[in-house]
Amino acid sequence: MKKLLGLIVTATVLSSAAQSSFKMVDGKIYSTTDSSVWTYFADNLKVIGYSEDGFICESYKSETHDAGGHVDHLANSRYHPNNVATIIHGQKLILKNYRSQTYPTLESDISPPINAIRTGQTSITRSGNTWATSSGYSSSGYSVSVNVYDMGVDYYPPPRVLTPEEKNAAEKKRAEQEKKTVQWLFSQATNGSPSAESSLGFRYLKGQGVPKDEALGRQWLQKAAADGDDEAAAKLASLAAIQTNSEPASSISSTNSQP
Repeated sequence: MKKLLGLIVTATVLSSAAQSSFKMVDGKIYSTTDSSVWTYFADNLKVIGYSEDGFICESYKSETHDAGGHVDHLANSRYHPNNVATIIHGQKLILKNYRSQTYPTLESDISPPINAIRTGQTSITRSGNTWATSSGYSSSGYSVSVNVYDMGVDYYPPPRVLTPEEKNAAEKKRAEQEKKTVQWLFSQATNGSPSAESSLGFRYLKGQGVPKDEALGRQWLQKAAADGDDEAAAKLASLAAIQTNSEPASSISSTNSQP
C-alpha cells in the first residue's frame, strides 16, 4: 500500500520547471531527441492493473469498417454504409514514471504521445479483469511475459563552468549593456522623465553603472521628487531620517572629546 501511495503521488505531481532535454532512466542519462533508444506509442494505453512502480497497460486502437450497408433506391440509389467500430487490442506492457495531473484509474486511458525506453521484461498475472505483477501460473489466472517501459525523469545537467575568456566576454557584454542603459536614462532624464531621474539617483547612490556619488544621487532624486516621483521622495525622506538619527550621536561624541 505504501508503494502504491508513493506511485499516486508521483503520478499526480507535475514539475513546474521547463521540460528538460534529457531523461534519467535506471540511472542512465538519455537525450529526448535520440530516437534510437526511445519507443513511441501512437495508440492509446488502457490501464488494466498496477505494478509496484508503474501501470500495467494494454495498447489498443479503434478502427471503423463497413459491415455491409444498403442501397436506397428511392434516393438515386445512394449507398448507406453500416460503419462499425472495432477495438483492436495490442501488446500488454508496464509503463513506469508516467506523470499526469490526474491519477490513472483502472480502465482509464493514457493518451499518446508516449515515449519510453524498454528496460526489460517481467510477468503479470490476471485475476478477474485485473492484472498484477507475479511469476508463474496461479490458481486465479495465468501469467504472461510483458515488456517494461520507462518514461524516465527529467534530468538537468549542471551548468558548464565558464572559461576565463568567456567570463571576460560576459563581463564586457554586461558592462556595455549597463553603459547603454545609463546613456538612455540620461537622455530620458534630460527630457524631464521622473522615472529616469529617479533611476539615475538610485544608480549614483549605489554606484551601479556610474561612479558612486551620493551628492549627485540626491540631486537626481530631488529633481525626480519635484517632478512627482513617489519612490524618489520616499528615498529622500529615508536618507533624511538616517542623517537626523545619526546627528545626536555625533554631537555627543564631539562633546565628550572636549577637555
